[in-house]
Amino acid sequence: MFYQHKNKHILTFLPKHDKMKSTSFLILILLSTLSFSQRTDFTVTNGLPQIGNPAFTGTAESGRANYGFMLRDPSLSLYGVAHYLAYDQYVNKLRGGIGVQLLTDRTGNGITKTKSLGINYAFQQNLGESFTLSAGAGVMLKNEQMDFTTLFPYYTDSIASKNYFEFTAGLVLYSEHVFAGIQYAPFNYDYYNYDDTFTQRIHYFNSFIGYQLTPFTNKNLSFNTSINFATQNSFHELSIQGIFNTKFFSLGSRYLFEDEISFLAGVNFWKLNLKYAYTIGISKLTNSSSSGHQFILQFNLPNKIERSPNAFKMNLY
Repeated sequence: MFYQHKNKHILTFLPKHDKMKSTSFLILILLSTLSFSQRTDFTVTNGLPQIGNPAFTGTAESGRANYGFMLRDPSLSLYGVAHYLAYDQYVNKLRGGIGVQLLTDRTGNGITKTKSLGINYAFQQNLGESFTLSAGAGVMLKNEQMDFTTLFPYYTDSIASKNYFEFTAGLVLYSEHVFAGIQYAPFNYDYYNYDDTFTQRIHYFNSFIGYQLTPFTNKNLSFNTSINFATQNSFHELSIQGIFNTKFFSLGSRYLFEDEISFLAGVNFWKLNLKYAYTIGISKLTNSSSSGHQFILQFNLPNKIERSPNAFKMNLY
């Protein structure tokens, strides 16, 4: 579920017991609401960019390892917990970056469980002296499970599991101060209606553009602003983000229109970056108390990697 557009299988596995229909339907609606109330866009773009857009893979000056933890709606009984681990770096012989990531997610206090293992590659090429183009692709093997035994102990046939692959591709263009990109990730959405099943093809696009302003003599002080637009078939969303960066810390916020507000903070020490985000749901379609916490620990390897294309040096958060 770590791509905000991948919260798609909440309705994949439905119990078929007749007396559970109405109750299951209400619970599934609640799960859908909780799932969409906490996004992960800001971690995709900032904390773990290679997960959100494979074109970011290996664009840093050195190899980087990331660990993340996310807690969604802790005040509710149907809370969610997620962990993710990722590593990426540039490889000169491959003329691009490679990356791997492992993700686990529990939604609805374990009713839905997802495990994912993915790999990315991004070819990078300078366009003149100022701009660099990175084109990436990724594939992820996922295992997804729905378990209703905690809610309906008397229903023994309420655990379903399946494995599948998901693919994604993206482009990123960047310079010293400007960055822009687009991602495409198609997937199938399976609908189960007790006695019938049908599959819908979903086309997800995510685009962004940003600028880093350094108006001071001290170049360690900067302002970073970005706009993100995503579309999933007939659904659209727009978000804006602003970050103030120094050499030692970062502060900022992100607003997803009519959905949520996130407050971001980061601390830099040696080669370690600790990032935190607190998100408040403001959508009328979700519980007013919905919230979420995300922690990201990033370690940048001390030795810079020899590379011909320019590295992405902006601190997005």
